Amino acid sequence: WVPAVVADPNPSIDLNGGTVGDLLSTTTTTSKTWSLSKDTPFNWTDLNGAFLNNWNSVADYEAAGWTGYVAGDQATVVKNKISFSNDGKVTTVDSNGVTKSGTYATEAGTNIITFSGISPTFPIGSSWASVSTTAENQWKIVKTAKTGNVVTDIWFGKRDPSKSEYMVFHFVLN
Repeated sequence: WVPAVVADPNPSIDLNGGTVGDLLSTTTTTSKTWSLSKDTPFNWTDLNGAFLNNWNSVADYEAAGWTGYVAGDQATVVKNKISFSNDGKVTTVDSNGVTKSGTYATEAGTNIITFSGISPTFPIGSSWASVSTTAENQWKIVKTAKTGNVVTDIWFGKRDPSKSEYMVFHFVLN
């Protein structure tokens, strides 16, 4: 049995009236820095961005029993950061303090970010889970959340190559 190829829809995300590039960086300051969420660093969504697990706090990960993410990991996970500059440069700092740089490009109308010279990778605490990109070195913005008029949360998605779902990584604006 071979699973059917399911087209990759573009979930409706709130770009606050702008583009993906505007969301990642800004024209008022030259960059935006996003940190991995200490409360809900990862999950899975369907192709339309609906969460597949009801995880709203670290206690939910602990209750699941298999995630490997626990409260003791929170202080470390928030040290994982990614900064997008409006000139197309991207920099990461992982929880060990290792800094890497490269460039990124956004694809109009798809919410896809393609990286060059860097593959953003972060450990998620001491668990098996880690933030990474697709084989094409891409992420897709699957969801956003905002407070007032400011987008404060982004879920970057890594499409599963064999299932109709994304592993999503939750980053919050610094």
